[in-house]
Amino acid sequence: MNSAGHPKQPAGKHRRRRCQFRLRSLMVLVTIVGMCLGWQNHRERLRRAEEADIREAAFRTFINETKDRSVAPDVFFLAFGKDDAGRYTDPSPGYLDRFRDLAVICSAASDARRTDETKRPRSNERLPITDSSTGKTGWIVTTRVDSWIDDCRVRIFVTCDYGRGAEGGFSGPMEKVDGRWQVIEQDYQWFSE
Repeated sequence: MNSAGHPKQPAGKHRRRRCQFRLRSLMVLVTIVGMCLGWQNHRERLRRAEEADIREAAFRTFINETKDRSVAPDVFFLAFGKDDAGRYTDPSPGYLDRFRDLAVICSAASDARRTDETKRPRSNERLPITDSSTGKTGWIVTTRVDSWIDDCRVRIFVTCDYGRGAEGGFSGPMEKVDGRWQVIEQDYQWFSE
């Protein structure tokens, strides 16, 4: 017995009970952290799916506004932006299938090539961007989501490389209306020519 009148417990047993409690606490903590990370991962996947739909609506807006013009290209090369090395980031072939209903050819930006400048007769002419397999001329169109205003509104940026340093595009808000993303307003800009 100890001085308080309680029977002595072996030191090892007391230590083990304390370790068991800590192990249980650790297991609960790991479970809670795992649930939080899983929820965050789920939200991130939903956000990426939403961004794919937003980009599709932005691409469609740009293509539909330019495809019937006399200067419209034969091919729209689509990209999700550029990587650190300056190469375009292509959408997947499945993503490109979303545009089959349009009366234009949509291809990945990696299929585009620039015409060799030495073959051009005049230096003031634009160097066209051509499809590497068909030789048809095209424009490289990129989109990005600049910022999320809330779950149903974003600000987007769409650029188009027309060839030989000529770029233009628009930025503006998009809104999700009845489950579909729509460009609300467009601020057209020329970046170079």
